[in-house]
Amino acid sequence: MRAALYSCFLDRLTFDRLPMSTPIIRIQHLSKVYQRGGQLIPVLNDINLTVQPAEFVALMGPSGS
Repeated sequence: MRAALYSCFLDRLTFDRLPMSTPIIRIQHLSKVYQRGGQLIPVLNDINLTVQPAEFVALMGPSGS
């Protein structure tokens, strides 16, 4: 199953009216595979992420970037 990416832009007034229990980012069952030649390289497998209003999240790889 391929993950679909959706973008949502909220104006400040709409954002301020959201209940604090409403996630501003929700990712469910995200997977990513790269192909190198004939080899498939899975890099993400069934990732779930929910970010609530006022939360700060940093995603870093092995290099720190």
